[in-house]
Amino acid sequence: MELEEIRKKIDEIDHELVKLIDERFTLIERIIEVKNTLGMDTFQPKREEQVIAKVRDLSANPDVAEGVFRAIIEESKKFQERFR
Repeated sequence: MELEEIRKKIDEIDHELVKLIDERFTLIERIIEVKNTLGMDTFQPKREEQVIAKVRDLSANPDVAEGVFRAIIEESKKFQERFR
């Protein structure tokens, strides 16, 4: 595969990742609404660790996947702070 073909494929993947991240954050907004209605705590460390464990199990590169998802979780926390 030529360099430009590889870059094109990466661009396509990035496009899909952005769409999925946007969808994830839309769902986070809905979760916040439900948690607020139920009087639940916004942050749940046990859930975070479940997500990380699942990601590690799914990935061929678990350390990389964990790092990426820990960054996503941190951004999710910042995002959730807007709704507190």
